[in-house]
Amino acid sequence: MNLYKGHSIANLLCLLVILFFSIAPFVGFFTLTFIGREFHLFISLLGYGVVFFKILDGLSIKLSNYTVVLLLFVIYTIISDVTKVGEGFGFYDLLGNKYITSLLIFIVLDNVEFDKPFYELIIKISTGVLIIAFIVISMQQFVHKDIFINPKYRHINTSFEELRLGSIYTWLGPSAILGLSFFPIMAVIVEEKIAKGKDYFVIFLLGALVSFFNKSRFIMLNYLFTWILIPIYKGFNLSVIVKYSLIVIMAGVSLYYGAKTVEYDIDKIINERILEKNRGGLTQGSAGTRLVAFEVFGKLFPKNPIFGKGKLHSFGKEGSKDIELVRTIHGRSSQIHVGYLSLLYYYGLLGGGIYMLFVVLLTRRLIMDAKKTRMWGPLIGWLLFLLSNTTTVMLDFVLMGIVIPLFFNKWYVLNASDCKKNVMA
Repeated sequence: MNLYKGHSIANLLCLLVILFFSIAPFVGFFTLTFIGREFHLFISLLGYGVVFFKILDGLSIKLSNYTVVLLLFVIYTIISDVTKVGEGFGFYDLLGNKYITSLLIFIVLDNVEFDKPFYELIIKISTGVLIIAFIVISMQQFVHKDIFINPKYRHINTSFEELRLGSIYTWLGPSAILGLSFFPIMAVIVEEKIAKGKDYFVIFLLGALVSFFNKSRFIMLNYLFTWILIPIYKGFNLSVIVKYSLIVIMAGVSLYYGAKTVEYDIDKIINERILEKNRGGLTQGSAGTRLVAFEVFGKLFPKNPIFGKGKLHSFGKEGSKDIELVRTIHGRSSQIHVGYLSLLYYYGLLGGGIYMLFVVLLTRRLIMDAKKTRMWGPLIGWLLFLLSNTTTVMLDFVLMGIVIPLFFNKWYVLNASDCKKNVMA
């Protein structure tokens, strides 16, 4: 089947967006180092180009039902920013607004046409990027912590147990971006290997090390969640559970004593970072900021429940404009540290409801597609995004861990019969 039905400029730009997302950290390095602009601004320009050339060529722009809902949410946030936050809306906002960029990304995903060689190219690139990410984070851990780190996020006087290594991904944002860049793509690549009967355990091992070197608990949870692919493909029976439990235990023990052999202070990481014993345990340490989020939300949300307070809070040099939020948090956290609570606080039940409708529609589509294609990796990748927002705040979709799995899902749907044959082989 020839999936690439022409060489229109619009479609070539769509392919460039996908290609650049597959190598996003390196594109981000280039744009920041040589142009002085962030990755998402570059993607916005390409996205606008897709829309412009589609219209210029008299071609219809396809919009899925969830993309239409995302459009409504973007309009709502712009109105909220203008009326509640008092922001203007100029040329830079068209490029710099990550919600608008997210909308353009979904327009690209709805309209891109491609063939098998391009799909296979993205597989090879994505696998290579995972390996490079592992190599870089290992060098950051054992050679120097600032290797290939965006200067904006270089670590100054950070203790060993608190050091959050970002691998290659700080060129896209803070180190937490790693969680929604590496692991959703890892899930898809692992599934590709399982479906084709290739060895996949090495990729899981690399993922374990990457999550541990980063030291963020939500990233470790993301990694563990990807293991759901094993029972999906190997079955939910006792022998499979026992087999892989033993493998995990043996791998864990080997890594633990291997770390001690090379004098890596693994006990300090476990006790002071993961368990936070030096801070009185999980509920008293940084994990307690999630409890603070519910407390603060409970106090402030009832004051603006329908339309929200507006996204007044920021981390810029000028400081937050949401004085009430800052006073209520009182230094116990940097924000309402649960994505869904922040969403409702900023945009109220109306804006938050539109956003969650988008989430429901896309999740429903991915579930239906997975049942049809028997390829669950894209759904797992998307669920990692939803899971992450229970412990952090990432509400936009300018993430390679969303774009690349959704690109793969589109291929699987277009080739559903072939996907089933591979899985059943």
